[in-house]
Amino acid sequence: MSVLTRRIVVRVVFAGALVAALVFAGTGAAGRQASTAPQLSQPTVRWAGVGGTYETILFVAQYEGWFKKEGLTVERVVATGGTAISAALASHSIEFASLGAQELALADDKKLGFVGLANHAKGPTEFAVISNDVAKAAGITATSSFADKMHALRGKTVGLGAPGSTTTTVGGLTLKNYGLVPGKDVTTVNLGSGPALFSAFSQGRIDAFFWIPPLTHNADGVLADFRQAQMWNGVNWAAWTTTTSFLSEHPDTVEAFLRAMIKAWNYTLKFPEAAAAIAARALPLLSTNPKDFKAALDADLQSWLGGLLFTPFGYQKALSIASNSSGRPVNSTLATATDVRPLLRASKQVGIGVGRWDPVTKKPAVVTK
Repeated sequence: MSVLTRRIVVRVVFAGALVAALVFAGTGAAGRQASTAPQLSQPTVRWAGVGGTYETILFVAQYEGWFKKEGLTVERVVATGGTAISAALASHSIEFASLGAQELALADDKKLGFVGLANHAKGPTEFAVISNDVAKAAGITATSSFADKMHALRGKTVGLGAPGSTTTTVGGLTLKNYGLVPGKDVTTVNLGSGPALFSAFSQGRIDAFFWIPPLTHNADGVLADFRQAQMWNGVNWAAWTTTTSFLSEHPDTVEAFLRAMIKAWNYTLKFPEAAAAIAARALPLLSTNPKDFKAALDADLQSWLGGLLFTPFGYQKALSIASNSSGRPVNSTLATATDVRPLLRASKQVGIGVGRWDPVTKKPAVVTK
């Protein structure tokens, strides 16, 4: 059994996607200690993710026992993508998730009652995987420019996630930015989930696909890193999100969750090798190639250096993604879509800053307002 002990507790359907809820019991040093935390108003919560390295911070918080120390049990459910996660939040089937910032903006526009608590990922952690045959025919290699890699897709078939998801919308906008109009210059097919994309690519049914690590790094092809596209520089990419009703009714639970996650975020950036080992144990099917898994996690680590606060500039970029996804202007602002006050209180309580993380001092900047 892996270091992260897992127990399936329930199976449910979110937006047509079968997911399994898992309870992770921390087995690190802190996890073996009994909790001395006061009873929370809701001691058991559910988190949804799609099974990527971007969930490493959650895995670290579990393994190191920081949720347990807070008197909190976190059940993790696996969904097919951001649209399924949004549906789960809207139906109150889960309490927390890492949600794309553009999906947060769309939820704000629709008055779904979501609230972004922290912007943990800045810059797109999305990759294109191009088949070796297409790459060879176009004369591109791993070191070719991002533009050349996109141009190699002209006349090809590209697999995307669910319609309206962050990866799908960003993929379509990026293609257009490089002169490729979906449906005209390139054929796009929505296959919904990472495993479905990986399978179609492996079978040669599509020439490329856009998704998140580590699945992209496990595929046999040439990678194109979306962070190299200047148009997405600094975008608020993903946010720890809950609902306004849950925050209102259970502020103590929200702050307990954030205290554990802040500790895990800081630990992950300070000790990336240890965090990688934890993530690999939590994602055994995606970490069979240690080199590729490390490269995938490194992309996420870079996106976490920007700190946990939203930025006006980055949120405007997320808002532009949301508007393009919906085909109309999306009405959302940082003031209406986010609330970082619980994060700042939790930061003060644990004595760890939530500003930009400095790789030299190995400390995050302290934010006081």
